[in-house]
Amino acid sequence: MHYKTIEAAVCHLHKLAEIYAVMSYMTKHVSKSKLSWNVPNKTTHTHLTLNTNQRVGNIEPSKTQGTVSRKQQIYDGIQVGSPRLPGYFGSDFRGLMYGCKLKGLVPLAKLLLSLGSTFFLAFGPPDSCHRLSFCCFICGFHQQQQQKLRIVLMLSPLISQASQGKRGPKVWAYVDSEIVDGIEKAVCKYCKLQLSSVSRKGTTHLNRHIGYYCHHIPQEDRGRFLATLKNKSDRDNFVFDPVVFRGLIAKYFLSAEVAFRKADDPAWKEMINYCQPSFNVVGRQTIRADCLILYEEEKLQLHQKITKLKFHVSLTADLWSSNQNLGYLGVTAHYIDEEFELHKKIIAFKQISFPHNSFVVQDGIMACLTEWDLVDRVFTVTLDNASMNNRAIRDLCAALGAQMFFKGEHIHVRCAAHVLNIMLQAGLQVIPNPVGRVRDIIKVVTSTPSRLQTFNSIVQALGLKGKSGLVLDVPHRWNATYDMLNEALKYKAALNRFAAEQYQDVPSEQDRQKAESLHEFLEQFSEATKAFSADRHPTAHLFLKMLMAVRDVLLDETWNTNELLNELAEAMYTKFQKYWAAPSMVLLIAAVLDPSMKADFVRFFYLTVENAEAEAKMRELRQYLKKYYLEYERVVRNNTGPVFVTYDEEVLSQGESSSSGLRGKRRVELAFAQFSSQNSSTRSERSKLDIYLDDPIVVVRPT
Repeated sequence: MHYKTIEAAVCHLHKLAEIYAVMSYMTKHVSKSKLSWNVPNKTTHTHLTLNTNQRVGNIEPSKTQGTVSRKQQIYDGIQVGSPRLPGYFGSDFRGLMYGCKLKGLVPLAKLLLSLGSTFFLAFGPPDSCHRLSFCCFICGFHQQQQQKLRIVLMLSPLISQASQGKRGPKVWAYVDSEIVDGIEKAVCKYCKLQLSSVSRKGTTHLNRHIGYYCHHIPQEDRGRFLATLKNKSDRDNFVFDPVVFRGLIAKYFLSAEVAFRKADDPAWKEMINYCQPSFNVVGRQTIRADCLILYEEEKLQLHQKITKLKFHVSLTADLWSSNQNLGYLGVTAHYIDEEFELHKKIIAFKQISFPHNSFVVQDGIMACLTEWDLVDRVFTVTLDNASMNNRAIRDLCAALGAQMFFKGEHIHVRCAAHVLNIMLQAGLQVIPNPVGRVRDIIKVVTSTPSRLQTFNSIVQALGLKGKSGLVLDVPHRWNATYDMLNEALKYKAALNRFAAEQYQDVPSEQDRQKAESLHEFLEQFSEATKAFSADRHPTAHLFLKMLMAVRDVLLDETWNTNELLNELAEAMYTKFQKYWAAPSMVLLIAAVLDPSMKADFVRFFYLTVENAEAEAKMRELRQYLKKYYLEYERVVRNNTGPVFVTYDEEVLSQGESSSSGLRGKRRVELAFAQFSSQNSSTRSERSKLDIYLDDPIVVVRPT
């Protein structure tokens, strides 16, 4: 058999596949049947003769011999009571193989082999062995050719899995196909209404029934179904825009942090050309320019959004050095929009020159405030606790204080997480031995791949989970030291065995006990660090409570029985008195605005920490509260509409978990509950602020 074109050969093979799919199905589901078939070389019709006295699915048995002369009638008959045939090709692999061999399609199979592996995906189950046997049987391949074919078929399961993701119309989730009086009908699963078959009328009438007329379908399901139809309509009306596509490429390179040089990769260009041949693939320089354009557009949109805010903006700034010894200043804006959602946006990230002194910090923050029009709307600037930062803020207030909120009186806030880190680092410096021994062993384990492999073999022998690398602490980060101890205690048996085999200085039992005691002590401050470091939900109101909890832990008499921990707690408390003797007024006001604490908690704090000046401190706090209240009252009155505040219980509960590792926090809460019950305030009718302050506190039960 000869074919003039490949298309003609494929068309003929498709017809044969249809016939053998039907025959194989009939052979399985119709007993004592006489099947005959005939495919002329030059014909456009397929004839199938069926003679049976058996029932096929829901079809009544025919008393006389029937002839089906159209492909659609064949499919109407075999779809009853069985899964639909997958496309043109049937599910019976052997029947199709026998038919192709019988009709002398060896030259055709060899010709189609040149089309690639996608030809073989249509035949049979996704099993490479079956496909290979079939192809070799048809084409008469010898062993060397079989090896080449194996390579081609290696990719077929991946392509087969991708093709399995395609499904038919969404309408089949709502209707069934049934035979009624010998005619195929589409029956709604919800109202049982019989509609015309899909094969004759398409799915438009079914979509209309499901989307608008059937009242038995839940509204949520109906909306989801209509959304799928809308998406399909959008795809049908899609027009490719090369400008939009370039913008999406730039967005991908930025979000995925892909190097610009990857744009010149031949595989990247080949993929883009395949997806959209009409698009001229751009190079790395063009993508870089598009990224800069995208950056400027996003920056302009953010600037307009911040400018329209009716509230103040708080900033956090930090200095750091890269691995190339280049200095950078990063500035992040934190603000609440009109929907009372907290946002965090990086508005500056600039390289700065050495030395990193107060003038560099001042100039960087001042340039940022001017560029984003935030001079008169900045509320606070949070910086690490360093003398140069203190000087930079003083100089900044001297230069721009007249335009700032309250002349910048409370603009500077010291980073609580950084202060806690300084305190813990100061304590760890007085007891270096337990930490040093653990650090030395982990350094030896991770020094070479062979030693790490030896350690993992020991871990597996002990029934533990293998590690790609152990955690090693870094300077100036106490939580890294805590994580290192946490993992070292988890693998202490493996580390001791490794040290005995590879390392001479094996930690003693006393060293192990010291490490466990230190780990227990550091665990108390884990929650406080997480609370201070969070930036996706409000944390300012938690500062005072965490501060008292840390103080309570440091003064805990439990540490007196352990010489190591007692020395550590004393060193930390010295730093505590130095840095947190006078908390920021902004953080005190934030605690007052928490309905579960109010002014009673601040009074409780002052009476606990510095009893002599408690009343004077409370009078000062009330004065500033009134000043802030009057300022924000003026802002609200100038707004076009009222401002309504709603509280999200999930957000509020993020900082109020009862499963706290900080033992002092629970003791502080119990002490404050007793204090507030003994010092209930008298209600006042002077102003809304006074009413709020004098109302009883709201009791928040941990969830």
